[in-house]
Parts: sequence; C-alpha cells; structure tokens
Amino acid sequence: MRPDIGSNNSIINYCSQLSLFGLFYWSNMELTKYQKVKNDLEVLKNTDEVKSYIDKSAAMREYAKQSGDNDLANWAAEVQIRATRRLGEMIIEQKESGLMNKGAMGNPGGQGAKVVPSTGTRAQKPTLSNMGISYDLSSQAQVIAKMPENDFNQVIDEYSKEKKELTKSAVLKKHRQTTQKEKIEILKEESKKVENPSGLFRCIVIDPPWKMNKIKRDVSPNQQEFDYPTMTVPEIKEIKIPCEEKSHLWLWTTQKYLPDAFHLLEWWGFEYFFTMTWHKAGGFQPFGLPQYNSEFVVFGKNGALPFLETKEFSTCFTGKRREHSRKPDEFYSLVERVSPGPRIDMFSREKRSGFSQFGNEPGRFNGNL
Repeated sequence: MRPDIGSNNSIINYCSQLSLFGLFYWSNMELTKYQKVKNDLEVLKNTDEVKSYIDKSAAMREYAKQSGDNDLANWAAEVQIRATRRLGEMIIEQKESGLMNKGAMGNPGGQGAKVVPSTGTRAQKPTLSNMGISYDLSSQAQVIAKMPENDFNQVIDEYSKEKKELTKSAVLKKHRQTTQKEKIEILKEESKKVENPSGLFRCIVIDPPWKMNKIKRDVSPNQQEFDYPTMTVPEIKEIKIPCEEKSHLWLWTTQKYLPDAFHLLEWWGFEYFFTMTWHKAGGFQPFGLPQYNSEFVVFGKNGALPFLETKEFSTCFTGKRREHSRKPDEFYSLVERVSPGPRIDMFSREKRSGFSQFGNEPGRFNGNL
C-alpha cells in the first residue's frame, strides 16, 4: 500500500525498502543504475509489477522534492515515466492480442470470451478496472508508449541537461507538439491542392484561421495547440471572396481580431451593417479581465441585396459550445433563413446542406454531433 506522502517518516520507511533507489542515491553508479532499471522494465510481464515501479518511484520523487534533492527527484520521475511507458506497451499488447477487454469496464463474459468447460460459463477477460488501472493512467500510458523512441528520449535528455523538473505532462506535451506539427505540415501541403471555389455566391460565410495561441489550462490539457495551419492578417487579406455584385458576407472573428475584421470587410469591398454575438456557455477568464465567453460575426453587404426575412432575427444568439473552431448549428439555420443562395462556407470543417464548401478539412466534424 502506498504511504501517505504527507508524512516524511512514512516515505523514508517506505523508500528504505527500495534497494535500487538506495543504491543509486548512496553511490555514484548512474550508468549501472540506469541500465538496471531499463532492463528490469523491459523484462517485466506483469502489470502489477510495473504499477509497483510507478508507485514506488512516485513516492521517491515526492520524498526527494520535500528533501530538496532535485536530481534524485528527476531521476525518480524518469523511472516513473519509463514504467508508465512500459505499462502502456503492455496494455496495447494485451488489447491487440485479445487478452483483455477494451474500455475501463469492458464486456465481462460477453462475445469472444472463452467457455470454461467445468462450468459452461464464459470466462471474463480482465478489464482496466480489474487490474486496478484508472482510465487516465491507461490513456496517458498508451500515449507515451506510442511515442517514437527518439522523441521520448529527447524529452528525458532535455530536462536532465537543463535541470528542469521532469513530469509526465512534459512528455505528453512533447508528443502533442510533434503530432500537431506533423499534421499541420500535411494540411499545408494538402491546402495547396485545394481548388478555388467555382462560381460566384450571394451569401458567403467565412471563418478565417486567425493566427493566435490557445490559453494553456490545467483542465483539458490536450487542447493546448491548434491542429490546423493559421494565417496572418496580411495573408487573410489576399483571400479572394467569390461574391456576386450583390451579396452578403458573414465574417467570423474573435475579440482580438475584431478591429481587423472591420478593416477586412472594407478591403474586400463590403459595407459594414452590424456585428452579431454568439454567447457561449463557459470560457476562460484572464487575471484582472472579464470572462471571454463570446465570438463575433461581422456582417456586410456588397450592393443592395435585401434579407429574405427579418422575423426573429437578432444580433445576439446562443448556441452549444463544441470542438474548437466548430460553429453552432443555430447560426447556419439563421443564415439560411435570411440570406439568399447560392451560399458558400469558406474554411468550414463541416459539410452542410444548402452550402458549398471551401477548405482542406471539409468533413472534419461530420459525425461528431
């Protein structure tokens, strides 16, 4: 049983039983220490043994941090992370070989389970719950296990050389950054192949990929980086708007780029009429500032094209917050009701009836209701 890490005595008593850690701490055999840990982890076949490594190294890390020994704390963190990686490899292997149920609860005794001859019942495959592994630990372990060896070791080496505190979050962040960069490069290449819209439209909805950084949060840390290539304001200005002589333009923007949106409207040859506000539930709140819980749609006209109707047509609307950059269905229902076609949705990531599309991820959100 893991000790209460708030008690120094319990940590000392617990860690004194760990000969491997004691050997490292009281001697200078770092290479021997490292190779032994690595070899031990590679040959372990039992998830309970790997979990023991994770728990013991976590306890040692807390003890070292409280003692002010940063080197030992980072070494213990490395063992913990390497053990977590090994656990992820084992979970993946067991799932792929059909030796455990997928998911936290699995499907005990369900289809695929072997029949026990003596009882005639189906044997239950182990689940994460049976193995005492939480969903979060399983998820993190599998992500770390899938990291290329070079990327994984690069993070470990970087934090060791620079004497920075090593954590699982640092390793996971490196994985996200690498994955996002690779995806963005692929999208950049694919965007070169996207043909410009054919024909002209009387209704244009455009959601430019404004260049900005996401706010780093402890909640939902997997959402720190954008997963698509962004554009600067000068680059957005060069976009050709496929509009008829009389047309409507609905330009999505954020607080930061609201002034730029007004300038873009004029640059593209549209007359400004009003700004719509999407009120979203939740939102981040910077220190000393209000909560940012809205986005904006700047509307302009090119020529005297009237609305189809103005009944229940307000400049403020609510809509469900979903994935980043995904706009609410309520907005599109309104646009389809008040703006005549043909219509196009530029940089859309979701196919919609009644709208043509332009962008390199047109079906990204289809099926994610």
